Amino acid sequence: MSFYEDGVTLIGSSTLSGGTATLALSSQSVGSHPITATYVPADATAYGPSSTTTLVTQTVNAAPTTTEKTQKPSAGKPKAQKPAVRRTRLVLTAARGPCWMSVWAADASGRRIGTRPLYEGTLEEGQAQRFVRRALWIELGNPANLNARLNGRRLRSFPEAQSVVVVTPKGVRTVSTV
Repeated sequence: MSFYEDGVTLIGSSTLSGGTATLALSSQSVGSHPITATYVPADATAYGPSSTTTLVTQTVNAAPTTTEKTQKPSAGKPKAQKPAVRRTRLVLTAARGPCWMSVWAADASGRRIGTRPLYEGTLEEGQAQRFVRRALWIELGNPANLNARLNGRRLRSFPEAQSVVVVTPKGVRTVSTV
């Protein structure tokens, strides 16, 4: 597979494995990047003609900046540090076909919160969505078509059938099967 930005500039190549090709880039500038992938088979008679994916826009965000804060030692008792808030970082990729989903923020017990979904629609094959929250409530239409990564690790326990799941930094829990 050859990957192109703006349909013209070659940005990399990858081997097709199990119907999926992956390209990791570390040098793209901040902003939106329209990307397509083209497959040219070695033997067009045996494998068919070449094909190009639909356009996918990859957005690169600026890296967060950090500021160090120095504090004068205080007399008396030191203040207790607040524990770091753990976030759920979930990337869903439609790897084997389309998947409809409705993604909402969730509270600590897994109940859907808010008046609007974070995302609602269909991921077409090859498209991906990234979600970062403390917890997520997700209704999935065809989860067997998805690859899921939670906090950088591939989820192997993602449901195969239409269902509602709650995702936290600790993992995935099926709430109901639709």
